[in-house]
Amino acid sequence: DDHGGGIAVLNGQLVLINTTVDDNEAGIYGGGIYQLLGSLTISDSVIQDNSTPVRGGAIYLSMGGFTMSDSLVLGNDAGDDGGGLFLLPGGALVTISGNTFDSNSAGDNAGCLYADDFNGQIYQNVFQDCFAGDLGGGAHLASTNGVTLFYNNVLNACEADQGAALYTTSGATQVVNNTFFDSQINDVNY
Repeated sequence: DDHGGGIAVLNGQLVLINTTVDDNEAGIYGGGIYQLLGSLTISDSVIQDNSTPVRGGAIYLSMGGFTMSDSLVLGNDAGDDGGGLFLLPGGALVTISGNTFDSNSAGDNAGCLYADDFNGQIYQNVFQDCFAGDLGGGAHLASTNGVTLFYNNVLNACEADQGAALYTTSGATQVVNNTFFDSQINDVNY
């Protein structure tokens, strides 16, 4: 149904180690990877140059846990939200650590990372040269369950209408020991 240009998983567990997902396109969700129900674990991998006209240029995940470490998410694009990652884990645990998100873009929200209805930790990542047409050039974190920890990340040269590097709403997010620099608000007249 036009989901998962590279990989699509329904109600299962997917583990990717030392894998490249490159130059794929989806018609609706998940240019590179689409996961509905279950869990997705990625390490030491490259997700690059994938696209979708709607959500999740690199990855779209709904209703499941998500872990990503030591990977590169590069040059992905979504017409709406989540140029890199679009995560709706349904309250499940999300852990994102040691990754580089570079040159991802979204027409609306979250150039590199969109996460909603989740709890977990996002740490020791680099978000750079990410663009969103509206909210959260680097990351857009919404409706967190419990306390979400966002720490020891570097957000550099990101751009959006609001929250050029980071935009949070409707939840308890602790932002600790991060470095924000060279990000800017889009040139918009209100």
